[in-house]
Amino acid sequence: MVQGKITIAVYIDTDGRSPFDDWIDSLQDRGIAHRIRSQVGRIRVGNLGHFRSLGGGICEIKIDMGPGYRVYFAFWGENRVMLLCGGSKKTQEADILKAKRYRAYHQGRFYEA
Repeated sequence: MVQGKITIAVYIDTDGRSPFDDWIDSLQDRGIAHRIRSQVGRIRVGNLGHFRSLGGGICEIKIDMGPGYRVYFAFWGENRVMLLCGGSKKTQEADILKAKRYRAYHQGRFYEA
């Protein structure tokens, strides 16, 4: 478990877009989007919630609501998390592949959330 304050960064692709922000902004239920953002915000104080390592440097936070939302991230440095993308249980396999690809392009641009 990570201790201390964690900085959250968001992956930005070569087109200047954030796959994580694009995903969360596409959610029709704004209440669920707010709850997901709240869970992500708790990462700052070291509360990663229900998460697990998926291998290849990728981790997944499960959000237990709706169709089983997930947030994919990578640890970047000692106390930094890079949000990569999100999805649901239904799209999990494709989302994990995207997250791995985004992590591989970690030389891209980031901004702090």
